[in-house]
Amino acid sequence: MKKHLLLLKILFILICFPVVINAQFVNKGRDIFVQVDAQMYIKGDISNDTGYILNNGLIVMIDAFLNHSVFESGPDSYVKLEGDTQEVGGSKLIPFWNLYIAGTNHKYFTGPTQVNDSLKFVANKIVLSDSNITLTPTGEIYHPSPAKHIVTIGEGYLVKKVVPLNTPYLFPVSDTLNTYKPVILTYSGNIDTISVRCNIGIHPTTGADTTTVYSTYYIHESNPGGTEARVDLGWNTQDEQPAFNNSWAMMWQNINGVWHPLSGTPGAIVNTPETHWHYFVVGLPDLTPQYGNFIIRSMPVPTITRKPVPAIICEGDDAHFSIDAVSWLQNYYQWQVNCGNGWVDVVNDNIYSGAQSNYLVIHNASLNMNGCFFRCIVSNDAGYVLSDAVPITVNKKPVADFYAQETQINVMHYAEFYDLSTDASYWEWEFGEGSTSNDQNPIQYYYIDGFYTITLIVTSPDGCKDTIVKPNYIDVVGPDIYVPTLFTPNNDGMNDVLYVRGEEINKFEFKVFNQLGLLMFQTTNQLMGWKGSVEGVPQPEGNYVWTVTGETRRGKIKV
Repeated sequence: MKKHLLLLKILFILICFPVVINAQFVNKGRDIFVQVDAQMYIKGDISNDTGYILNNGLIVMIDAFLNHSVFESGPDSYVKLEGDTQEVGGSKLIPFWNLYIAGTNHKYFTGPTQVNDSLKFVANKIVLSDSNITLTPTGEIYHPSPAKHIVTIGEGYLVKKVVPLNTPYLFPVSDTLNTYKPVILTYSGNIDTISVRCNIGIHPTTGADTTTVYSTYYIHESNPGGTEARVDLGWNTQDEQPAFNNSWAMMWQNINGVWHPLSGTPGAIVNTPETHWHYFVVGLPDLTPQYGNFIIRSMPVPTITRKPVPAIICEGDDAHFSIDAVSWLQNYYQWQVNCGNGWVDVVNDNIYSGAQSNYLVIHNASLNMNGCFFRCIVSNDAGYVLSDAVPITVNKKPVADFYAQETQINVMHYAEFYDLSTDASYWEWEFGEGSTSNDQNPIQYYYIDGFYTITLIVTSPDGCKDTIVKPNYIDVVGPDIYVPTLFTPNNDGMNDVLYVRGEEINKFEFKVFNQLGLLMFQTTNQLMGWKGSVEGVPQPEGNYVWTVTGETRRGKIKV
């Protein structure tokens, strides 16, 4: 507690030589002029309530300085803060020309402050709350370090008017007293004013804040447009949350309230002794408040959970490659092929489908693809991972073919088949009437007349198959029709019925006449014959005449 109070009541004070004031200093409506080369030491709080202070010399402050009126400083003036914990604030702007941060503890800035030339850190830090520290176009900060910088604990910004173009510019800010999180901005484009602060926490939350450096960096330009900026953010290991992984560190930008990862190679960069780590991105076009908020977040590239396996197929078949991967972000896929001339991206066409999916199909694979390798690039906004390269084996397909020694044979005769296939080691024959064979050159007996379709399936030593089908290839011919010249209808069980024998007849009609030309028997069913009687009356032994009309299956008319 200050035990003395110095209340200025004279019109003005002109200080031209060293003056030491060991009391609380309150200026109410008076003018105080500190001349060039003059020194004023104030050991007590300073409150410029309604007066006017012009400093052209050196003012050393040991305690708080609260400005509620007019304070001006000349180009050769200095203010040095070398006390213990000090507050610099008030309701009115304090325009320092040269300001030294010295003393034994931190300085708390609670009001608007401007530095026209130099802000020099001799020791300790500035803790900035809800007001800005503004550096004019000629204002600069000297000697910042992890132990000497500006801690932005509220809504206040470190503001630099007219950031030098195309030159890395350091904003020595942080959000805690214990760690340093500087922002380095390399700015191109229109000359602009840049405001920077760093706040502890993620604002707004990402929903996975355990994967972050637990700080939000605010970098705002006053006049949008024409921007081309590189942003470099620093942090220390103790700022990282439990799930943060430096190997996958990337910068994320908040765009209209939504966090988006920025393009770049994942991985933090060692930055000692300034900070443990840093990360940068280039080419940012907009640093307005809707786009100028950044965080460092580690997001791993996809993890492949199921690798593609080699494909072994036959010529002309479809091949399939598939892959599964998990990621916290959306996965993107790009298949590549290497047939001996380097890797190229696969594109969807009449050969490939699914080139940008996790399932690639190669349609109607040709022999010239044999030995090609395929792999998949699985990526997300954090980076990419390559799958194993796996080959495709395209085996030559056999060609099935055959011929028969004779394609028309009689019933109860055999057909001889001869294999003409190439690259075959196994044969599967189907002869059209239910029987099969695995002989290379089989012989097949036919017991029923008709047309028979022959199928041959051949298999190569690699397991590839080919099939040939020859419809109605074998014609099995039954005997010509005939009617016995003699039959004995005496019911002895032998030769009792007169049948029309031979091959099957369509549109069949069989008639029997006696010697007088009278019709004795008539049928259209080839399975029915004459038993030698008419209406149950046996006919006498003698000569009878028969006629047969119809069509065979080969279209021949039998009479």
